[in-house]
Amino acid sequence: MTAHGRTEYEQYAEEARRKWGDTQAYREFSEKTKGRTPEIFLGLGQMYEADSRMKENIDKAGGKGTAEFAERVIRCYAEAYQEKR
Repeated sequence: MTAHGRTEYEQYAEEARRKWGDTQAYREFSEKTKGRTPEIFLGLGQMYEADSRMKENIDKAGGKGTAEFAERVIRCYAEAYQEKR
C-alpha cells in the first residue's frame, strides 16, 4: 500500500524516526541493524518459529503465538524491503 508514493513501511519508518530518533535505544538499534540484509532477518524470523527452544522462550515472554507473529512480521518487512531494491 502506498500513500503519496511512499510505502506503508516507509511511512512507519519515518514516524518511528520522528518519535524516537533522538533516543539512545533508537540510535543503538539503528547502529546494530545497519548493513543487515533482508535475508539475515528472514533467517532470524525462521529461527524464532522453527527452533522449539526459541519459540518456547519467545512465547513465554510475550504469550502464546508471539514467536509465530514475530516471524510473520519479520517476513513482511524483509519482503517489502526486497521489493524496494
